[in-house]
Amino acid sequence: MVMSAVSLLPVDLDALPPLARQAVLDLQAQVYAQNVRVSQLTELTAAQEAQLGEFKQLTERQEYLIAEMRHALFGKKSEKLDANERQLLFEDLEMAVAEIDAAIDQQSRQDDKRRRKAARRNLGHLPAHLPRIEQVIEPENKVCTCGCTRLVAIGEDRSERLDVIPAQFRVMILGPRHRSTPLRLHPL
Repeated sequence: MVMSAVSLLPVDLDALPPLARQAVLDLQAQVYAQNVRVSQLTELTAAQEAQLGEFKQLTERQEYLIAEMRHALFGKKSEKLDANERQLLFEDLEMAVAEIDAAIDQQSRQDDKRRRKAARRNLGHLPAHLPRIEQVIEPENKVCTCGCTRLVAIGEDRSERLDVIPAQFRVMILGPRHRSTPLRLHPL
């Protein structure tokens, strides 16, 4: 015999001290919240299992159509289909692919509602607060190799790369220390 939590509680909550009554009410609220969450997860699991069954049926249908198409294309000569029958087979395959695409689109729309927003990432761009050092690479000789004219700039390629300067180790040498001496020790 399973006893419910309600049957274990005293009938009169007003007879309990205020702190104990509040603790019991808090526990009841937690149990209720957990029961709601369990029911939500149960519904979600049932929906996902139903969707999985649909996908399995679609997969079986596609595998059947692919097997028929292979048989039509690569079967024995006496069993090959003519062009019209082959076209019908391809139409069935196209319809199956369209059904799968529609199911995937519908699933992605439902998933988009549940997903969190994508994280904002700074891919390919270095932070603006880092100092920039511009380095221009010019040829040593600006005369054409054949000697006909001077080289003229026709454009430029700009790229940024992160240059990390590792920690530098150095030895610090402290100089002499100085202090003042009392006046009586100074010669006049």
